[in-house]
Amino acid sequence: MTYPAQAWLDLLDLKECRIFEYGAGWGTLHWARRARAVTAVERSAEWVEELRPMLPSNVTLHGPVDGQEYIDDARRDAPWDVVIVDGSRRKECAQVAAEVLKPGGLIVLDNADWFTDAADHLRSAGLTQVDFQGFGPCNAYTWTTAVFFGATFVIPRLPAPWSGADRGAIPYQP
Repeated sequence: MTYPAQAWLDLLDLKECRIFEYGAGWGTLHWARRARAVTAVERSAEWVEELRPMLPSNVTLHGPVDGQEYIDDARRDAPWDVVIVDGSRRKECAQVAAEVLKPGGLIVLDNADWFTDAADHLRSAGLTQVDFQGFGPCNAYTWTTAVFFGATFVIPRLPAPWSGADRGAIPYQP
């Protein structure tokens, strides 16, 4: 995910949220520190084997799973407060994400600029798209992470952990 998307998402109070993630990884560990529960599905047997010992007790990892079983995995314990689409088969996973999202919830689609068909589907499902373009970990290029939510979006915001002066800005002086 891009750094701008991560910064915005980190302002959300997810402590009571259940998150489903297509594509397990380092993000799974991040979400586990912030959410009540995280369920992730992963295709790679090698990555599942490496990741599983690092997972805290509030994470359920399904995998290795591939094909239609991978796509449908989010249906298992739906609905979800947050669905993260950051693995394979993004268009099909986005379609399921729209079906299993709890009213007031949020969908995150990484690489939305590459997977425009997935973003198109989420918008056609009546969700509002907000794009966060920029750099992110591991890559020397920019991309887009998009968030999608409906009119009843209700995940509360945490207090901002900074003031403008803390970030090197000039303090406001009326």
